[in-house]
Amino acid sequence: MTLRILAVVALCAGLGGCFTSAAPLIPPAQAEFPVAAPAEIDSVHADGTSSPLWLERQADVYVLVDRGGKKDGKPSVEVKHRFVVRGIGGGLFVAQRFPDSGALACPCMYGLIEMKGGRISVYDFEDFGSSQQLSDEEIARYGITIEDGNYQLSSFDATAQLFRVLLERPRPDNVYRLK
Repeated sequence: MTLRILAVVALCAGLGGCFTSAAPLIPPAQAEFPVAAPAEIDSVHADGTSSPLWLERQADVYVLVDRGGKKDGKPSVEVKHRFVVRGIGGGLFVAQRFPDSGALACPCMYGLIEMKGGRISVYDFEDFGSSQQLSDEEIARYGITIEDGNYQLSSFDATAQLFRVLLERPRPDNVYRLK
């Protein structure tokens, strides 16, 4: 079940750049690796189809790869995401995704997943990038600055508190059921 949680975090939380940080909020020593990797997972698409991907662990990060890719008509391995997770209790996990460049540096992007029973809700808080949706008091309380339309996060604990509050506002960006 935890493998499916991580798969959903990596695959579905597009982490659209709305919540970012200049420095990692989940340092390697605090990252959790609750799933033994490598492991095969299914990426479930909006149209109900699925495709196999692999979750691997490389040093201090999970790496999601598509081994069935093609480049110039030849088989290739495509790295989809490099990320770490850290649980915050109550079936909630903060995901920190590294840039697609492959560098394990920031800016990092953040999202949240919630798991209840066989249901996984993914929150990337995508709408937060288009306009300010936090009050000035909330921005101050959670140590946030706004740069280029993105909320710049400053600490993991404040991010965990903020994401718990935000769960009460938007509907999930994606909802999945475990088989």
